[in-house]
Amino acid sequence: MKKSLATRILTTSLAIFAMLFGAGNLIFPLRIGVQSGGHVFIGFFGFALTGILLPVLGLMAIVTFQGNYEAFFGRLGKWLGGISIFLSMMILGPLIAMPRIMSLSYEMLKAFLPGVPLYVFTAFFAFLAFLTTYRMSRLLDIIGKYLSPAKVISIVTVIVAGLVTSHYAGTQPIDKGTFFWESLIRGYGTLDLIGAIFFGSIVVRLLAEYSGKSEAIDIQKAVKITGTSGLFAGLLLGIVYLGITCLGAFHGSGLAHLNEGEIFSTIAYTILGNLGAAIIGLVVFLAGLTTMVSITAVVGEYITRISRQKVSYSVAVGSVLTLCAIVASSGLSALIAYTTPFINFFYPTIITLTVCNILYKVYGFSWVKIPVVLTALFSAWFILVPLFW
Repeated sequence: MKKSLATRILTTSLAIFAMLFGAGNLIFPLRIGVQSGGHVFIGFFGFALTGILLPVLGLMAIVTFQGNYEAFFGRLGKWLGGISIFLSMMILGPLIAMPRIMSLSYEMLKAFLPGVPLYVFTAFFAFLAFLTTYRMSRLLDIIGKYLSPAKVISIVTVIVAGLVTSHYAGTQPIDKGTFFWESLIRGYGTLDLIGAIFFGSIVVRLLAEYSGKSEAIDIQKAVKITGTSGLFAGLLLGIVYLGITCLGAFHGSGLAHLNEGEIFSTIAYTILGNLGAAIIGLVVFLAGLTTMVSITAVVGEYITRISRQKVSYSVAVGSVLTLCAIVASSGLSALIAYTTPFINFFYPTIITLTVCNILYKVYGFSWVKIPVVLTALFSAWFILVPLFW
């Protein structure tokens, strides 16, 4: 059944928001606020360029490829494209995004888990994710339907309560240009551009359902709806980002030495008290579990496929979650520290590929390998040079 354009845009906007709002979206704006010295909007606009605009562009780009990420990366060639897909899967999966969810959940709950070390928590989280994937699918549906909205509601509650109880402390002198640039780069850490590319098939499926078609959808109309929906989703993200940034600025005094999870947990406790912080921590944990299982399924299916069925799905999922638990055991601070250089190297190449693919579909721009390789070389130079000088 066909739906009105307004309904399509609204539903797609909410779907995009749900897909993009994860752990990185919560912790990085908070850090920006803590470091802002009161210059909230400078940091917010820098972060928004990479944390909002890029994912929307990524969604528009992948929609032009009918949600087929293999075709999207395939323009780089068989080997380079395959390597890029593999690295992206590992980033979204067991090396960065999934361990970050585990370690953030621990930081939010560790005050209420006396004597429980991080490695025990991550092992339990991985085991629960495995059970949820195979034995508790109905529970997963309940969590996905109710806990993801509850996560947003709980975070909005902290933001509103934090703004109501805040006291403006004035501004402090900072290098505004450097702060803007650092905030822009910090937006890479959300990984939303990569996530948008791999979850873009969901948007394509939604658009096909809206139009009542099972065959390929009209590309121009799909891009238009995706772009408009992305703007509305970006507006929702922007409101939440700005609120979180303000939380860090108004309540983060003296917390700069803490990691991002500890900062949020401390602020939640300060604003809502012991019970409120515990409830929010639990909601973040359960909503994170939903995201974990979704990503695990994608990565598990990918490993099974590239192994030509030599690795079963259950073994792939178990291996992914085991590796994830091991990586997460390093802690949130170490995880962010060791992954940041790699993200700063890899992310610009994905940005370049996205822009080239949009130009290819819209204007027939055929170049892709040379721009991507040059971007990779420049990123490597930008990261390595400071290590020696």
